Amino acid sequence: WEEYLQAAAPKRLFFLSTRGTRSLYACRFAPGDALVFGNESSGLPKPFYEKYAADLFRIPMPGPFARSINLANAASIAAYECYRQLAAYGG
Repeated sequence: WEEYLQAAAPKRLFFLSTRGTRSLYACRFAPGDALVFGNESSGLPKPFYEKYAADLFRIPMPGPFARSINLANAASIAAYECYRQLAAYGG
């Protein structure tokens, strides 16, 4: 993880998790931002939840009994939202 941060040097990090307290759609993406996902079975590494608590976002689901979204679909939704915002502003 530390090697990635040094090599990629993202301007900001957005962590997607079912534990996120803010909606993905509240994000305002800019060039150089990075989306971070955990693995499908256990999510993000446990220390991330405390270290990056202010940067945890979720994909809104329709009600408490909605089915989960697999990792590939979650990544697609988040990447498209990022692209949509950046394309809208010429980023």
